[in-house]
Amino acid sequence: MPESFLERVRKAVGAPVLPDVSEIDRDNDLHVDWAASALVQHFKETDDIEAYRLLVDLTVERLTELAERVLQEEGLAESADELVVNYFESLFVDLGSSRSEGSTYLGQTAEKLRVDAEIRVRDIAMSGVSDPEGAVMWDDGRVATPVKEADLRTRATRICFHRLDLSYRRVLRAKEIQGLSTAEIADQMSLPLDETKALLHEAELRLAEIVEEEMKGGVS
Repeated sequence: MPESFLERVRKAVGAPVLPDVSEIDRDNDLHVDWAASALVQHFKETDDIEAYRLLVDLTVERLTELAERVLQEEGLAESADELVVNYFESLFVDLGSSRSEGSTYLGQTAEKLRVDAEIRVRDIAMSGVSDPEGAVMWDDGRVATPVKEADLRTRATRICFHRLDLSYRRVLRAKEIQGLSTAEIADQMSLPLDETKALLHEAELRLAEIVEEEMKGGVS
């Protein structure tokens, strides 16, 4: 009979974890907090890759849910998976304490995801449409940048989206990425329907305006 998840965690950390339960309920915050905290601390102390794998198995779905919420709240047009992967990768270089006094694993990790999202918004907004992105491409010893207007406009739209005010980013992200209706956006943002319609219209106009400015050489 395969070992239960709780047995695997106990074996990995070498200490009692949730001694009064027969299995770990991944929908129970207390279970996740205790088990994940033990796994993170053990991984940082021993580099035990099995503890790391168990941590990913235990928390990846929950952290993806938290990341989706953070992305909407921060108006970041990125993938939740990217935030979660960045978090897990950070465990290999962040050797500090895995838990602050008075905090929970889920609470502290949600804050790390939020900080990462804020940094991503800032970095994208501060970039320029002609700057190389991703892997550097070279052409006769020089950095090659996009030359097709469609490619430049796509990049300008991504950059300019992250220069918008937060309320604009939130409604546009809800519409364009989450695919929500205006009524659903109003409900999500706790706004009257008419106010939501006006906000969407303003956001679309402002985005189009600054994209055109960026295509002409930069936002004034």
